[in-house]
Amino acid sequence: MPATGELSAAEQASLRARCSVFLVGHGQVTAADLLASIPAGTVTDRYGEGGVVADLEAEIAGLLGKPAAVFVPSGTMAQQCVLRVHADRRQRMGGTLFGLWPNAASALTCLRRRLPLMPAYLSQARAIAAALGDLTGVRVMPSPPQVPMMHLLLGTTQDRFTAAARHMAAEQGIWTWPKAMTTIDPGIQRVELSVGDATCALEPDQVRDIIAALIGQ
Repeated sequence: MPATGELSAAEQASLRARCSVFLVGHGQVTAADLLASIPAGTVTDRYGEGGVVADLEAEIAGLLGKPAAVFVPSGTMAQQCVLRVHADRRQRMGGTLFGLWPNAASALTCLRRRLPLMPAYLSQARAIAAALGDLTGVRVMPSPPQVPMMHLLLGTTQDRFTAAARHMAAEQGIWTWPKAMTTIDPGIQRVELSVGDATCALEPDQVRDIIAALIGQ
């Protein structure tokens, strides 16, 4: 397996599957995990109308204190819908499939499971940000985090980051990111650290050590 360069989807999946520690989010999520999040008694929708889609929309509207909500299958579609708010046109902007119920049912289950955990996720995010505060070559944005997610600006090159991440996955079984996002400075890379169950299984100092290794410290 090459130290740098693009991995195929199969190579990336194989490398990830061999890891036992995950830095970002909730870790390795399998198809079986997703299917298990759909209750057996789920009522299906038809083109986004009725069933569990309506249940999810009603629950989100209630949580936010809004008269209604619309479920769409992607964030990009949600952004397009927001742009139409001023025109009073509530629609899914081309995002209505024959059946949205698998996504909606899984989303509703995960919403109910994860929402009570958000304070713990935020606390861990802020503890990690504090642990990274004095690490040379790392900038946390924003600091402190306002939600369980932060961006890290890392003082390294794309090739060095990729090589370090793959080495860590192959030799230590720690999955971080397949690659970093580039910035206008070739010596600065950006990654997004979403804090979830897998992240909370690590101590903030462990996260600090992982990030330090990724930038060669």
